[in-house]
Amino acid sequence: MIESRVEDGQLQITINQPKKHNAINRAMWRQLAKAFEEVRDRPDIKVVVLRGAGNTAFCSGGDISEYEDFYQHVQEADEAYVGIRDVSALLRDLPIPTIAAISGHCVGAGVVIAAACDFRLCTKSSRFAVTAVKRGLVYPAPASGELLALVGVSVTRAILLRGRPLYAEDAFKAGLVDILVEDIEFETGLAAFAKEMIDQSSSAYTFVKKSISYALQLVEENEAMLQMNMDALGSEEFKSSTRKFMGKN
Repeated sequence: MIESRVEDGQLQITINQPKKHNAINRAMWRQLAKAFEEVRDRPDIKVVVLRGAGNTAFCSGGDISEYEDFYQHVQEADEAYVGIRDVSALLRDLPIPTIAAISGHCVGAGVVIAAACDFRLCTKSSRFAVTAVKRGLVYPAPASGELLALVGVSVTRAILLRGRPLYAEDAFKAGLVDILVEDIEFETGLAAFAKEMIDQSSSAYTFVKKSISYALQLVEENEAMLQMNMDALGSEEFKSSTRKFMGKN
């Protein structure tokens, strides 16, 4: 489930499925989208902090238990894909600072969400990875654009085309991580950074954020790109890799 609370100007959103390393299912995508949509009507919220429950994972991606039947139920596959697309778009469009607070693994859809935030604060033991290409899946085009803007072509290719993991310190050097903290300093470091961004939150911040988005001009997915993703979700390659991942082969 997705938990949210507002305190001292912060909207703290927690991806809470620790037994599955905070994987996100379709219902949780809808909950996230609703939470982000409601921010616009809350002038008391000055910053959004997105985190995972526990310390082992920010988000391990989509909930694999839902994936096995996607090739049979196109509508469910479309709902899951639209969920991640809409959530990342809403995050990019929020007029206030957004922070991904990462402790532990950040994988697949977790990287999409984290990259859509304005900033990423990360513990030194954390690890990033996108295994989509190894699973027969297609990474969303806008998310690819965000990675390109953050880390450049070479590192983006290594992450997306080779499925190469990126450890915290390398992610910091590459530009994917903005603030790197010791594991034991995660909470205090996050609190200090959130406070800094609350002080920055203003109409000027909103305008500058929009100007950066305009400068990036991230590509949106057309019908051909959407169909490519649906074909991947319905492919035998994806079906086989999912069953293998779940230990059913």
